[in-house]
Amino acid sequence: MRHPFANVQYYASELRFDDTYDSEDAPSSSNEKSHVQRALDAAQVVKRSRRLAVLLGGQESGSAVPTYRPGGTVNGSLAILSPSELLSVHAVVHGYINISEIAGAGRALTEVLHEDLYSWNADSDPPLPSRIPFRYTLPSQYTVPNLGDRLPLPPTYHAYLSGIPGFTVHVSYHIAVDMLYTKRQGPSWRKRRCLRVPLQLQHFTRPAARGPFRLSSEPDAAGPRTMFRLHMPSRQTSRAQIETHVFLPQSQICSLKEPIPFFVTLFGNEATLAPFLCYVPSPASFHPLSSPSETSIDSLQRALKLRQSAATCPLRIVIQRTTAVDVDRTGVPCVEGQVGQDFASKCIGQGVIHNVSRGPKSITWAGTITVNADVTSGGFAAIGLRVSDSIVVSIKPPEVSRSRWMPLCETIAVRLTTESYGCSAAVPVSSVV
Repeated sequence: MRHPFANVQYYASELRFDDTYDSEDAPSSSNEKSHVQRALDAAQVVKRSRRLAVLLGGQESGSAVPTYRPGGTVNGSLAILSPSELLSVHAVVHGYINISEIAGAGRALTEVLHEDLYSWNADSDPPLPSRIPFRYTLPSQYTVPNLGDRLPLPPTYHAYLSGIPGFTVHVSYHIAVDMLYTKRQGPSWRKRRCLRVPLQLQHFTRPAARGPFRLSSEPDAAGPRTMFRLHMPSRQTSRAQIETHVFLPQSQICSLKEPIPFFVTLFGNEATLAPFLCYVPSPASFHPLSSPSETSIDSLQRALKLRQSAATCPLRIVIQRTTAVDVDRTGVPCVEGQVGQDFASKCIGQGVIHNVSRGPKSITWAGTITVNADVTSGGFAAIGLRVSDSIVVSIKPPEVSRSRWMPLCETIAVRLTTESYGCSAAVPVSSVV
């Protein structure tokens, strides 16, 4: 029997197959030109106090936080507003991984970046100019303290791990300008103030090869792995499990900026699959409850009743992000018998089913997963911290067949990139880990 995925027509006008799998295949540079043009038109980001202002160039207009990538260059300047009052100025760029127990029982603070940008002292240096330019290239890696290992510089990240114990995770970067100044009250009156400018560090990655790829249960020279076999267990040992195939045409490496297509197929005889055929996607799930011309209470009630009467889809598919911290590094004692790690997971993307098709001995759900707009980076690993993503496939048997089949819930590891394949300026990614 021919595999049902071979007959699925998915996005034929938008997606195409590549017969070869070349991780060094270079995309077109049209997107790169648009990035360059936006950089030329960029406005400066300003944060100021009464005596000094920090200006950072190379940012898109309207940027709330200056954003950079590892290896990128920070171009900026210090504008001196009250030079006669300043006694010293010291500008430093900092980066930290801060893992703290919520109740204050322990903390692990790791400095991943510390570099002087500018230093001036009135006692030993010439008079302070009105504008001080600085230029700094961010590193791509950092050295692990006390170990000497080199790891990639992690992106800006914040997470909350509830539980007992619970933890907060902050990977943050900022420019700190420390000022010592005086006032007209007299030379003995001095005060110190620190002006902080937060920075966002974001990895700039793309898939190494263009999808979609052909159906393959193992990676080979023709392409990566795209098909995963799962099984819905039976409650009776005499009954065979329901074989389930998950097909990801874009493979396990996909961009968080584009919908991720999926196909989930159940295999079985007519009697086994009949309860799973009760769900049919309705156009109402992709449109408002009523048209603009029907705004009455009656029309809303009719739409709600229609939705409530519709059968619930047995399949639920989401993208889950898991944050794991090393509890031992924080100094918080672990419960006896437990490992020295704490985990927390949250949903960062939802799947929507667009089509249900029936084969001779199979049923296929087809749809796409959309990553939430507030997700700006993929998974990464750092000292004491690991962030990973996975697709969670859950199939809950309909009411009439729950006595025969147990629910299925399996995860498939994925790697989210910040850009699509067509962005030549991004770093290509070919490994899920």
